[in-house]
Amino acid sequence: MHYQEGHYYHVYNRGAHRSAIFFEEENYRFLIRRINKCTKKFHITLVAYCLMPNHYHLLLRVDPGGNMGQCLRSVFTSFTQAMNKRYLLSGTLFQGQCKRKHVRSQQHCLHLIRYIHRNPLKAQLVKDISDWEFSDYHLWVDESKNSRKGSDIRDAMFGSGAEYRRFVDEFDEDDKTILKSIVFNEE
Repeated sequence: MHYQEGHYYHVYNRGAHRSAIFFEEENYRFLIRRINKCTKKFHITLVAYCLMPNHYHLLLRVDPGGNMGQCLRSVFTSFTQAMNKRYLLSGTLFQGQCKRKHVRSQQHCLHLIRYIHRNPLKAQLVKDISDWEFSDYHLWVDESKNSRKGSDIRDAMFGSGAEYRRFVDEFDEDDKTILKSIVFNEE
């Protein structure tokens, strides 16, 4: 896939044979550190993410001079190597290469971010999305000004963390139809 500067991409994958890709909490933290390091190095903005026991979702933007392909290779090759070494595994950790979808509209972006953040709730891992430690939902609802890249996106789309929280909490059946049409249709 050719990545265009200034464009957004939904990147996701799951464990081979739908198996776990995280075996303990430090594994999640390690991947988050790798993502943050590589997105900075390769000029990519991490807009939203959620790491789940057997899969992950990232929303990324290619910044000027960005190299999305190299960023993704670096992140997931090093993660797989680290897991294989730590747990005496061999071979692939993931179900093939990561899937990548070009986000083509602001509506798609809005619903995708909400979908990403609602994953732990949908999987019944938590009763409140804020309780899932391995997503950046807490940054999206935080009212304090922070230096996190991507907070400008939240402010432009929602104005405040409280407005975003309402948007996430107001998910309903009509939103499921929208999700099916814009988030899951493969290109």
